[in-house]
Amino acid sequence: MVFIAENLIACKDWMPPVSPEAPLRPPAATIAEDRGVHIAVDETLLSSSDEKELVFWSTDRGEGPEADLFENVIYKSRVMIVFQSLLDRLQIRPGDQVLELGAGHGWASVMAKSRVPTAHFAATDLSTDAIRTSEIYECLIGARLDEKWACSAVSLPFSDNRFDLVFCFTAFDHFIIGLRYEAVLRQVHRVLKPGGRLVMLYEPSAPPIIYGRAKRRTESKRHVAQVDEDFILIERLRRDAETFCFDVKVEFHPEYSQRIGIASTVYY
Repeated sequence: MVFIAENLIACKDWMPPVSPEAPLRPPAATIAEDRGVHIAVDETLLSSSDEKELVFWSTDRGEGPEADLFENVIYKSRVMIVFQSLLDRLQIRPGDQVLELGAGHGWASVMAKSRVPTAHFAATDLSTDAIRTSEIYECLIGARLDEKWACSAVSLPFSDNRFDLVFCFTAFDHFIIGLRYEAVLRQVHRVLKPGGRLVMLYEPSAPPIIYGRAKRRTESKRHVAQVDEDFILIERLRRDAETFCFDVKVEFHPEYSQRIGIASTVYY
């Protein structure tokens, strides 16, 4: 069974959200700043999965603050090649305001910034330890991010109608744990300009008929890393996106050349 990558592109039209069932949270204030990272994590919103992510990014030998740079770059090289091949799908224009969700070490935004240096990039991740590491990739790639934020995707610290593009790369499956599709999409809709775009690249999905089995298998594999992960249910995501008046387009993008063996290919 092979789960192929997904590219989801959603465009916000001029209409307001239909029947919002929960009030929008106001933009969070910067709680602190650390080495250029604005910290605006609302601890009251953290789930158990969020807590696991914070522990992972602060302690993991391969991804944490003490990780070896060379080994980390080698480990990420395969997905960096994939992102480079998909970068044009973002359609970033000079002067665009761009937000990345679940940026981890921020290397994807840094790569995009090097491609379109006059666009404004704000990279976010729940973990301060993770996004702070972006300074290493900035030096390596030769581009500087305009903003770095530690914040939750369900409580974005940005004003309404600010961004032309919101994107994530193999990240949405992490912060929708517990079917938080609507909460994340509500925030994305709020911060996007009318006509703005949400682009999700290289996300794993599963049809409903095999979702339960696939998720159990994934959880058994991810237990080693001690973080949670989910598969995207395309129809659920489409339904929630259309609730917020997004015009949704899904593209299948099979990618096998950068997988580490058959097991990795089947896993996704």
